[in-house]
Amino acid sequence: MKPNSDGEPLFAFLGIIVIAIIAIIVGPMLWKQHQEEKRRRAAIKNLQQLSKALTSYTESYGDFLPDHMLTEDAVPFDMPDPTESVEEGPSSPD
Repeated sequence: MKPNSDGEPLFAFLGIIVIAIIAIIVGPMLWKQHQEEKRRRAAIKNLQQLSKALTSYTESYGDFLPDHMLTEDAVPFDMPDPTESVEEGPSSPD
């Protein structure tokens, strides 16, 4: 293409370059938003599944939640209390 006196082909080429630069800048931002939306949807789905499981449990066990969910200072799965001292095991011979 020969540029005429108006410089139209050069203007069109510069327009394409500007659009490409904008796409390079905006693309990663849109990808990050997409990934964050996927994480948010996965979290919501996990909460829904947990809600269904607790509802099913309470229906099966006379409208009671598991015991460890009822106390304020509950630690699930009978984990040892980190504030209590740990008993020493048998000492090794020197």
